[in-house]
Amino acid sequence: MRKNCLFSRNDNDLINFSNLAGRSASTPEQLRRMALQSTLYEPVTRALITSAGIAQGSKVLDIGSGAGDFSFLLADVVGPGGSVVGVDHDPMMIATARDEAEKQKRTNVQFLHADVRSAFLDCDYDAVAGRWILAHLPRADHLLRSLIRYVRPGGTVAFQEFDRRLTGATSLNPSDLEGLSPLLTRSEAASSPGAGMGLELHTAFLKAGIPAPHLALSAPVGAGPGWLGYDYLAADADHHFHFPRPNDAPTACHADRAISLRERALGAGAAFALPPLVAAHAQLPEL
Repeated sequence: MRKNCLFSRNDNDLINFSNLAGRSASTPEQLRRMALQSTLYEPVTRALITSAGIAQGSKVLDIGSGAGDFSFLLADVVGPGGSVVGVDHDPMMIATARDEAEKQKRTNVQFLHADVRSAFLDCDYDAVAGRWILAHLPRADHLLRSLIRYVRPGGTVAFQEFDRRLTGATSLNPSDLEGLSPLLTRSEAASSPGAGMGLELHTAFLKAGIPAPHLALSAPVGAGPGWLGYDYLAADADHHFHFPRPNDAPTACHADRAISLRERALGAGAAFALPPLVAAHAQLPEL
């Protein structure tokens, strides 16, 4: 008989996922930005999956699964003998993920539109994981404390978050960035709530009663005419704050800014580092 975890809505440890109402990324522009982001950060996310011990045959719960990119990476790793369940509060994101899973003929991943407070989920997952989700919550430790109940003894908790206080860097001179500096400095994004979640993962794990996690800091670095990072920098700037509009004129679309950034970088032979991710994973105690 399958064992399930169905928690009471009176449980004070559980987070209200309605707090994520502002997180929706289901517009076409945001879906494109998230796809670029997932592609660029895929290698560093795969490194987290490997170091966390998620492997062939693992059963994994992906919280805040969005359009499914992280879930699909996990599904690649666990293989046909494993399984991945992605849970998200946004019905449009879940629909997008399900459509993509059907298109790719995935049989080892499913997506649930659910509030984790009342989701009917198994309690024997080998790992619970998430990417770019805890920064959107006022108390990440509350969510982590509730999630470990879904994980078997000895299982793994693994999360990956930006730390936008540690901004990206470039070998371009400041003079080469005239009019484009917000794409790199991200002063508003770096001071927004949750901007420092990456380095705060350690504290959140401990407050949730999880053993001190293994930590790693990594960022994509790129250059050259075909690098997707230029597009991502421009789209990400649009997402985090309104790009300056001199004289109230309509701002150029982010594609134009990406082209300008690419041309300046190619002219100077410059390289870029995107904002870094902090990865944290820990193994729960055995009974």
